[in-house]
Amino acid sequence: MRQAVGPILLLCLLLFFHRAFVQGKVPLNADWLNHFFLPWNAPTEPLNKELDDPCLNVYPLQKISSESLRRGVLPLWLSDAGAGCPLLADNTALPLSVFKFLGAPFSWPWTYGFQVFLQHLMLGVGVYLLAKQLGLSQLASSIAACAMLFCETTVVWLEFHFWLSAFCWCPWICWTSLRAIQGRQCSSVLCAFAVGLCLLSGQLQVCLYSIFGGCALAILMTGPERLVSKVRTCLSAIVLGTALAAVQCLPTWEL
Repeated sequence: MRQAVGPILLLCLLLFFHRAFVQGKVPLNADWLNHFFLPWNAPTEPLNKELDDPCLNVYPLQKISSESLRRGVLPLWLSDAGAGCPLLADNTALPLSVFKFLGAPFSWPWTYGFQVFLQHLMLGVGVYLLAKQLGLSQLASSIAACAMLFCETTVVWLEFHFWLSAFCWCPWICWTSLRAIQGRQCSSVLCAFAVGLCLLSGQLQVCLYSIFGGCALAILMTGPERLVSKVRTCLSAIVLGTALAAVQCLPTWEL
């Protein structure tokens, strides 16, 4: 059963994202773009007229930052839009996201969809590991992972994938925090890495929810004993993880 967990998650995700991988389509609300912009101006109404950020901000800013990194330039500022806007500090372009680096060898439209796929995969695996850490069976852990992958919150926020790119690290932070509190070797360092990757990969507000929420859950689930020691362990991992992501956190703080 344990060997089947990975293939089951992959199969579910491949079926869910088959149009991105098989047909080369981008998970983006193109109906909004077709309706409001030339040369299309399609007469059909978009499903959600208020859903403009993915087309106007998320996709183009991430594309620009990705192309800048391919040229070997750290994208700090975009001077081509109006009076200019920040790239590294804005929590939308996310040039240092681990998901973007993993998709770097491929074309940008394919990379955009691949990022979303990887975020779902990380979320599912993290929930599975956390459920196993809490003592659930392999079957129950697998069901929990699949339920989290396709719950209404995950699917509704799919197009704003800078939300999911932060939240997908929450179960990893909770899992590594639990292991660190229990004294497992190297778990504090792993928790710090999860915190750092979360800060580099997603929107700052969701990162804070994921980091402090994951650590708080780990503390609550282990009972009131040694509370100060548990808080110190989690805070140490958060500080180290923030230091690892300082190249993006400091510009964001200044902004």
